[in-house]
Amino acid sequence: MLLNHCGSSPRTPGEWGSPVPWCQVVHCPVLVAEEPSLQLQSANTSYQGAAVFSCLSGFRLSGRSVLHCTANGTWSEPVPTCHEVLCPAVQAPQHGQVTGAATRRVGEAITFTCTPGFVVRGHALAFCTHDGVWSHPAPQCVRSCAHPGEPEHGRVSPRRPRYHVGATLLVTCRPGYRPAGPDRITCLHTRRWSAPLTRCVPAIG
Repeated sequence: MLLNHCGSSPRTPGEWGSPVPWCQVVHCPVLVAEEPSLQLQSANTSYQGAAVFSCLSGFRLSGRSVLHCTANGTWSEPVPTCHEVLCPAVQAPQHGQVTGAATRRVGEAITFTCTPGFVVRGHALAFCTHDGVWSHPAPQCVRSCAHPGEPEHGRVSPRRPRYHVGATLLVTCRPGYRPAGPDRITCLHTRRWSAPLTRCVPAIG
């Protein structure tokens, strides 16, 4: 055991010999995690002992997580603090809205929607992560085309309520039928399809 604060005491009258030596064990003050979000995981207050701190989920530690008891009976660093992790504020995309914009805590979510005639390109839902960043960047609201309907004796894919500019639809016909025209159409910047939806006609031969 390492000791400190050594000294000597004089002997009583009539005793021979040198003064009696003495030493006191070094201890650091007892630590307390005063913040509700700060946790004291362990603490050894003797010389060279360590105190370990952490924060609750959703908070970030500011300062040293491990403190050491020094030879002069003081801790090597101040007690750390915890700061709540918040994701940055998010603005609504052009031609769109964001719901939950005031929600910025870890685990909470925001959603993006677009005004009529536009569709979300990207992720419509984002979560605030423990790193203080959103799980996905804000999407774009791009011009869109409405679903063109389904051809008789066939179907289109992929099937969605709306399609962003540049999206392509594939027309497939049931067995015994074939496309009467182009089997692919593309959503244009005019919010119209590149061609009318083709029909599925009986396959001959």
